[in-house]
Amino acid sequence: MSLLNTPVRRASSSIVAILLLLSGLVLIGSASLAAAATLTPAPPCPSGWTCVAMPCPNAGACGQVEVGPTSNLGTDQWVFVRLYGFSNSDSVGTYYCQDTGNLNPSPNCAMNGSALLSYPFTVVKPFADGSSGFSFNVPLVDEASGTPLSGGIPPSPPTTETFYCTQTEHCAIEISSRSLSANNSLTPTPRNAVRIPLSFAAPSNGCPSGRIISTESEFGIERLLPREASYLCSGAHPSLPLNTAINGREAVTALAEGIVPVAFTDDPNAASQQAQLKKGNFILIPIALSANVLAYRAQISDGFTVYPKGQLSVTANVAAGILSGAYQAPSTADLVACNGPCSTPLRGPCFHPTGDCSFFSQVNNDAGFFTTKAYGAYPRSDTAGATSQTLSWICSLPPATANFNGNATERQSGAQVLMAGFSAGTGTHYSSCPKTDQFPPLQISGDQFSEVNSPSQQVIKMSKFVLPFQISSGDSTSLGIAPMNWAEARYYGMSAAGLQNAAGVLVTPSPESINAGLNDGTWLPNGSLEPSYTNSTDLAAYPMPSVIYAAVNQSTKISKADQEGIRSMLGKLLDVTSGSRGALPEGFAPLTADMVTLARDELANAIGNPRYQIVLPQKATTPSTTPITPAPAPSFQNTLLLGSLTHKSGLGSGAQKPRPVPSSSPLYKPFLLSAVHGAGGVTSTLALGISALLLGSLFLAWRPLRSRLSAIAARGTLGDLDHGDLDD
Repeated sequence: MSLLNTPVRRASSSIVAILLLLSGLVLIGSASLAAAATLTPAPPCPSGWTCVAMPCPNAGACGQVEVGPTSNLGTDQWVFVRLYGFSNSDSVGTYYCQDTGNLNPSPNCAMNGSALLSYPFTVVKPFADGSSGFSFNVPLVDEASGTPLSGGIPPSPPTTETFYCTQTEHCAIEISSRSLSANNSLTPTPRNAVRIPLSFAAPSNGCPSGRIISTESEFGIERLLPREASYLCSGAHPSLPLNTAINGREAVTALAEGIVPVAFTDDPNAASQQAQLKKGNFILIPIALSANVLAYRAQISDGFTVYPKGQLSVTANVAAGILSGAYQAPSTADLVACNGPCSTPLRGPCFHPTGDCSFFSQVNNDAGFFTTKAYGAYPRSDTAGATSQTLSWICSLPPATANFNGNATERQSGAQVLMAGFSAGTGTHYSSCPKTDQFPPLQISGDQFSEVNSPSQQVIKMSKFVLPFQISSGDSTSLGIAPMNWAEARYYGMSAAGLQNAAGVLVTPSPESINAGLNDGTWLPNGSLEPSYTNSTDLAAYPMPSVIYAAVNQSTKISKADQEGIRSMLGKLLDVTSGSRGALPEGFAPLTADMVTLARDELANAIGNPRYQIVLPQKATTPSTTPITPAPAPSFQNTLLLGSLTHKSGLGSGAQKPRPVPSSSPLYKPFLLSAVHGAGGVTSTLALGISALLLGSLFLAWRPLRSRLSAIAARGTLGDLDHGDLDD
């Protein structure tokens, strides 16, 4: 089955003009194409976010800002900033400032980089539809940090002031519009700016009335534990985990050696972990549901300005090539025969007028933009569940096929590319595809590649390669990918790539797609669920769902008090991860009902009982409660045409119809998979299918006009403006 992906073409205003005609709107005369663009409306405000309208004589007509999360923030967290309904000729500044409660007078903002905040502000220009999106680092900076934030009143402080941002010294994100200013300035004032107050999670005071339980974990669960500390330390048998996030193998080793009574792991069937778990009687209790992802930051350029790349779609072949260092630039990555001549100038996925084209660049092509020029990879150096799943996924899938003015099929599978890349990078011949939990040490120099032992280090290393927009030239763009837990990616402000599944469909993680992936899995005798990488019939399945288990000793030697403390702690965690206590942190999905049932039974009967027998569920896909709608992806992200399904990631309950795509784009079967992560399902499938087919026919008729308008748009509709902080 074909891989289906078509980007939303935002740079070419010619396409916007055609969209207006097709949607029943009338484009009058030959006015500016940019001015004719339809503004993308803001989706509903996500839970835990702050959404406000810019000040405006006509309420709501001058732009909408959505920022989140804005409360319970971690010490080094990133937040997502989404802009909607702005003029595409505007300049929009985002600053990290003291929160004085108002914008009159303008507060002091961080303007100088520091060890904790390298790039303290950003200025962006919206896309033609008035939207933009990026992530923004908002660290906790206190006196113990050593160096306060410094700056003053943006954009050019007359004096240098210093301040801190803590739980008690409040700070805010302030977003200002140049076009709303009386003097064409980005200085935040009540006339042209909004303030978004931020709050950090309160420091833990321990659990004075309860038990402290030492735990170790793989990365991921630590994004959940601190925010639920007060609930865990309440009620009967209050207990609080004192957790060390390190990796799953070391966590279960500490459990097997009696150092900790509970270990959290997402890869208990890895050989390195099974060797430890077989040393005693340990029960695996499903405790949280997430996904492993290829987190990324990426850029594209119109030749003058660097923009954030929206949705990224990755096949197993491409993932293998980038992660192994075999693909470091599009001119040598995943090449297939071009179907038809490349356009002039060579912009997008074509590199030779009559030669090969990059399959990856064609799948991710943004009309009017030059493709990303350099690729970097940042895998874990230690054992990791994300590594295990990523390599198993790569090793299991065949070459992908897509229709780019004719079918094109990758020349190698992910397994073939991975083995060749590892062989070259290590100097050791790989005769089989390595489904292992530890990445081999590759001899690759420079900032394009780094193996590190934590998600925070993955982000730091990637940020040296994918530079912020204001210090990237218009001709220099980069892409960095890192396998990690979905919650870690969200915490650090990174998006998750759409991944090829066994049905030949590109799927992003969501509660629905994760549950579909679980439904294809197999329950093992030890009470864990093994995902399937080879089910070629499930179009909706995300290929790397991740169940986080609490591994607990069943030995009778555990004291009754400790048993009660563990039961209480994990039982209350289940209250949270089942979704019954409200929104989960971004990057988690509610546990399925059958997993919750299994976990409750294990908690009640397995701890301290080595004779306990697991009763396995038949399936694992019924959500235990209504899934929580996660934060929306930016409106400028690409629309993925996924197999026979169309999925625009993350639009929430106000999901829009997919935009038509140019006839020269890879256009596939036009059925819409609802983008509502919280309430999924197929929405108006038949009607949208017929509509998309009609639109495709109309686009064929418009093709000559499109070529002419695209050339005009590429020359004149995109301005030259520096862009700020790292994209999401």
